[in-house]
Amino acid sequence: MALGTCLTDLHARGAISDARFEQLRPVYEDLVRQYEGRYGRAAAESMATEKALQWAEGEAMERKRQVLLQANKQGEWLADVRRQSGDGPLSRRVAEDKIVDMDNHRRAIRQQALGMMDGLLAKHRRNLAGRVRAPEELADTLAEVFGRDTGNLNARELADAWRQTSEWLRSRFNAAGGRIAKLDSWNLPQTHDMWAIRDGGFDAWRDFLLHGGPEGHGLLDRSRMVDRDTGELFTDAKLETVLRDTWEAIATDGWSRNNPGAVGKGAMANRRADPRFLHFDGPEAWTAYAQRFGGGGTPFDAMLSHVEGMSRDIAAMERMGPNPSATLLWQKDWLKKSTEQKLLPGKAGKRASDEASAGMDTMQKLFDEYTGANNRPVRRRLALGFSIFRAQQVAAKLGGATLAIGGDYGTMFHTSRFNKIPATKVMARYVSMLNPANAADRAQAARHVLMADQWAEGHAAMWRTTGEEIAHEGMRRLSSGVLRVSGLSAHTDIARQAFGMELVSHLTHMRERSFDNLDNGFRRMLQRYGIGETHWERLRGMQPESYKGTDWLYPETVANAGEQDLADNLMRMIVTEADYAVPVPDLRTRAAINSGMRKGTWIGEIVRSGFLFKGFPLTMLNMHGRRMLDEGGGGIGGLAAAAAWRFGMPLLAMTTVGGALSVQAKEVAKGRDPMPMNTLKFWGAALAQGGGLGIVGDFLYSMQDRFGGGIARSLAGPGAQTLDNTVGSLVRNTTAALDDDPETKTQWKKDAARLLLSETPGISLWYARLVLERSFGDMVTQWAYGDDVEAHYRRLDQSAEDRGTQYFAPPGGGLGDMRAPDWSNTLGQQSATAEPAPY
Repeated sequence: MALGTCLTDLHARGAISDARFEQLRPVYEDLVRQYEGRYGRAAAESMATEKALQWAEGEAMERKRQVLLQANKQGEWLADVRRQSGDGPLSRRVAEDKIVDMDNHRRAIRQQALGMMDGLLAKHRRNLAGRVRAPEELADTLAEVFGRDTGNLNARELADAWRQTSEWLRSRFNAAGGRIAKLDSWNLPQTHDMWAIRDGGFDAWRDFLLHGGPEGHGLLDRSRMVDRDTGELFTDAKLETVLRDTWEAIATDGWSRNNPGAVGKGAMANRRADPRFLHFDGPEAWTAYAQRFGGGGTPFDAMLSHVEGMSRDIAAMERMGPNPSATLLWQKDWLKKSTEQKLLPGKAGKRASDEASAGMDTMQKLFDEYTGANNRPVRRRLALGFSIFRAQQVAAKLGGATLAIGGDYGTMFHTSRFNKIPATKVMARYVSMLNPANAADRAQAARHVLMADQWAEGHAAMWRTTGEEIAHEGMRRLSSGVLRVSGLSAHTDIARQAFGMELVSHLTHMRERSFDNLDNGFRRMLQRYGIGETHWERLRGMQPESYKGTDWLYPETVANAGEQDLADNLMRMIVTEADYAVPVPDLRTRAAINSGMRKGTWIGEIVRSGFLFKGFPLTMLNMHGRRMLDEGGGGIGGLAAAAAWRFGMPLLAMTTVGGALSVQAKEVAKGRDPMPMNTLKFWGAALAQGGGLGIVGDFLYSMQDRFGGGIARSLAGPGAQTLDNTVGSLVRNTTAALDDDPETKTQWKKDAARLLLSETPGISLWYARLVLERSFGDMVTQWAYGDDVEAHYRRLDQSAEDRGTQYFAPPGGGLGDMRAPDWSNTLGQQSATAEPAPY
């Protein structure tokens, strides 16, 4: 009997449950409509019955697989946390670290995927203006992706690399519990501009897809669009229904598919189940949609976005199962349950209960930072406005941030020594890779060890300094461009790559030793990332690659040998230890900055602005500080203090030496002789500058911060200075005009000059700053101060003298009065030729 003749009866008699009835009916009815015109009603019902039952069986099997994977991952988590927690309740610290480590796992997956398409990134990465390079060849690559022969061999190779990368991600996603069908006809994901789609309306969006091509032809290739429910091509009616559902999902930012009051948003494994049914007819159709409804995105942007999103989902599913949100709730409940079941008495019980509750809250914040929920604004326009403001601050005030990298040399040296990696070789490799002639070495490092963030628009340098990603596209490019032009981005990328390459080199060299004969620090590093004796023996048996006559055992080499899990652990080790060597905020630091106050609220945006430029000191305290406590076992006894001392003091010494370099470099960039290095004031500033104490160092030798404000203004962030320079000056000058005060009538000029010389993007670039100040700056200062300019210059000269130095390029002297810096002043021996400016 056909299902259509008995479905209602079976449901009425209880042979089919309510849920199964509702599940089968729409699939069955769609199939009957598709078959009836070709085969007649009876045959259509019979064929639809068979297909619907097969579909239901497949859905049931997939759900069982996901349930088993979910239970397996939860069991692994509980067993591991119990083992690390000992006899007490589940450790809050271990539970939190698991989520932080998941983010490092995401980055390891992302790096391996980007490494597969390194040629495409190198060819088409954005330039200083934020534009994709070689757009003509990118168009050929897009055509090759769609299967069109352009005759461009390089474009064909890049297209093949993209196909390999996307298939690797799809297979890995499915292995973790996902269900993305393999479609040979799938080419490239499409980005969607929610506001353009919402403002255009469904009819305009649908008509553009169906009739927006040349001569009214549609942009879609209907012959390749398959209905996932039926396995058949879409009928016109079903396509209309699915297009409307898709439009509503995009226009409502996914809310059309959410049930109010439901817990979570369903399994992550199912969110990509729709086999990307919008199949564009060719590269021209894809590009036309991107320009009209895709936000003007390029194929390069679409590829990177796909890698980012898939890497995030894969890492979460591999660590937390097909439904990570459900697993998080389960983990938080276990953390609380394990504490309360211990029935600890009195104050100890209250402390443990509070600690578990705090852990649950932190785990949620870390997970929200991982998924991006922390960065979803309450008010989009407000968040965008503050983002533009912070980008302007970066562009205006971080042009000299490269001079503050001295502390990086200390952390690179210390992290290398801590892990028993030859520190001098790390520094030598860094210097070598800075050489413009060694582009091949940088490309090798980018592919195999750490992909340059500036290639993939990851903005490690931006995160280091600002503590956030800039949202506005134009301002993001401006601020990112300043960091690139200043050299900070290049330093960050090359320093991390140099550390990663030397780590791999040392690992390859150490394969001559057994696991027990490895240096203790190096062996401990391997064990932190799950690489034990058995894994080490596997590594020893692998054939390394050769580059310039040297053997290299890259993670890619390990993966090609069939050891993907081991390759993941190696890459996770590289990206995480590189974060310690060249401090970049980890998930915990980013969550601390972003989760405290909601984005898109007045209070939240003001607090975020207050954290601007404090990403580096927070990273130092949160990462190296926690590692120091770990070395002490987290205790407070004598042995713990001694262990922490052994870790902390060398770090403090090395970063202080690096900080000394930065302090002197900043003095010279400002046109002053180096400071004498035989004073406590100097070494206090060097300690803070290199040790990550940031704003504290400004007050060790001056009650004004690096942007001209006091302690309160520094704590409020550089935006406080801008607010004072604009609003404050407006109020002051308005009051002076109303009071007819002759002494303050010219104050507006000084305020205008201060704004111009401190808020103009790019004006703080360290290598151009002195020339700009002695030319443009002197001209503006002369206009602002008039007859009082010499008194102003004397005050500047006195301020330099108070720090034990003098100007070698005195303010007001122009470019003609400059002399060479007096380096002998570093020993407190001012040269006789270093005369003060004659004011």
